Amino acid sequence: MASNYSPTELIGTGTFLKENFTAGVENTICLTKVKVSASSATSENYLFMETRTYPDSPLPLYFSGSSFSGSNVYGGQTDNYTQGIWVPDIGVSEIKWTPAVDIIGADVYFKATGLISASINGNCQPIPSAVYGSAFYDTDIYS
Repeated sequence: MASNYSPTELIGTGTFLKENFTAGVENTICLTKVKVSASSATSENYLFMETRTYPDSPLPLYFSGSSFSGSNVYGGQTDNYTQGIWVPDIGVSEIKWTPAVDIIGADVYFKATGLISASINGNCQPIPSAVYGSAFYDTDIYS
């Protein structure tokens, strides 16, 4: 099953993953940086997956032992509760992600800075989204 995410879904607090993931199965995450005018400054672009917190029980160790690599992406960071990667401003980036344990999508936030659209196990084309002229830029929120 493919799941698509627009920049408006991923910016700020993000959204939950729209599907569950099986341990040992490789998934492809395609990222596209939305083009903005040259006069619109944006800061660094990052993609994150983060386990949501539970007040009454321990966090699942969803990212412990998972494999996270790709093309046109740099500086990956992984611990038991988060995965993060830097995404350059140009082109389409492709991440290969293999979780070590089964992951419940409703337990994991998926978020990004820099007006990135994403498709998990879908195509590596830009994801249609809302009009970007009125969108918040990551510098508005994170600076």
